[in-house]
Amino acid sequence: MNWLSRFEKEFLRKPGEHLLEVGITGSGKTQGLYWICDGIVNVGKEAVVWFDIGKGNEITVLSRFRSLKIFYPYECKVEVRGVDDVKYHPFDLVDEIWLELDPSRINVVSIEPFIDDPEVYSRIVGTIFKRLVRLSHAGEIYTPLTVFLDEFHNVAPGKGQGMTDNHYRIGAYVQKNVERLRSLKVRIVASTHGITKIRKGVRTSFNWLMIRRISDKLGQEITRLDRYLDIFQTLANDEAIIVYPTKTYSDKIKLPFYAIPEGARVDYIGLVGEEEDREELKLSHMVKH
Repeated sequence: MNWLSRFEKEFLRKPGEHLLEVGITGSGKTQGLYWICDGIVNVGKEAVVWFDIGKGNEITVLSRFRSLKIFYPYECKVEVRGVDDVKYHPFDLVDEIWLELDPSRINVVSIEPFIDDPEVYSRIVGTIFKRLVRLSHAGEIYTPLTVFLDEFHNVAPGKGQGMTDNHYRIGAYVQKNVERLRSLKVRIVASTHGITKIRKGVRTSFNWLMIRRISDKLGQEITRLDRYLDIFQTLANDEAIIVYPTKTYSDKIKLPFYAIPEGARVDYIGLVGEEEDREELKLSHMVKH
């Protein structure tokens, strides 16, 4: 069977299909997300949003597929060097991310690189997801749309994985609404280094899996695949196995390597709440002296 042709027909060309990529750290998950992004860009006019987690210069690879539009908090700054035709959109209101999408570009949302407080991060991520759901339901967002989220366990954490109580509430909201997004032609393509690190009701909503090298079993929902654990544990960094909604799985698929463009670089300048932190330091200094 031609697994890639089937993947193109049943996933890439079918908006609203959620996919979760699972693999240990260093197994090539980001390369897998690039590969899927490349495929989606090439088969249609679907808009793409990529949430940037600030790992090195990784977002510059996306410029190989489409020009970039980068959203970032207005009090901070992103500078991309060595890449042509980059648009920047500093934002104040979260709605700007969804209402100002450019379907002709890859829309990169850089928030996490500027936040070091887990409570602030979980609150902002929750608001962003809620506005995605509500604006999609109101028909105010360009669709079809694919949202790429690396390290998805940080958005909808499983039991014992959350950073704050609010973080778990966000996960509950994601669980309630992820299926609604499918019907609105908004899909989530996400990755995690442990499937059970994601809230159970959320991970079962991903009807497609892409497995990279893993170390643990895949969870109670898909125990039938655990018999192939030896295969999954020995996948090379450029290999993946696709699990289809029917729970049939492909042969090993060899994925291309997407290199950072020569000379490309990303600089992240500032922190959300930095001014408040400075004022607090000044006050502390006055009290101590």
